[in-house]
Amino acid sequence: MAKDEKSARLGQFIKQRRLEIGLNRVQFEDKFGVNGGYLNNVERGQVTPSLNALTIIAQGIHVRPGLLADIYAGVDQSGAECSSPNCVQLPEILIGQKEDIEDIKEYIEMKADRRFKLKRQKDTNN
Repeated sequence: MAKDEKSARLGQFIKQRRLEIGLNRVQFEDKFGVNGGYLNNVERGQVTPSLNALTIIAQGIHVRPGLLADIYAGVDQSGAECSSPNCVQLPEILIGQKEDIEDIKEYIEMKADRRFKLKRQKDTNN
């Protein structure tokens, strides 16, 4: 399959999920920091997102980044949707350790706080 077909399939999925969530491109940009024009190009299959952009987009549409890579590659996608509305990928060391639930909560809050600070820093620099 040609790269253009893979990019188009990926872009179509991203757009469909974004619309299901109810975000237009401007809202998506404001919330996640992905330029609306760039997102438009991704959704039309004109560009393939970088790994960093792919990860941010995946969070925004509540799927695992690996699902987007699988869609691009044409791999089966069954059961890959995140259950968390924030779609935070936990380090393997924390998975399956119920007694460490406070550590997991702290990790998620730290990641969210870091992301907020980076966005606010970006906004003040512009």
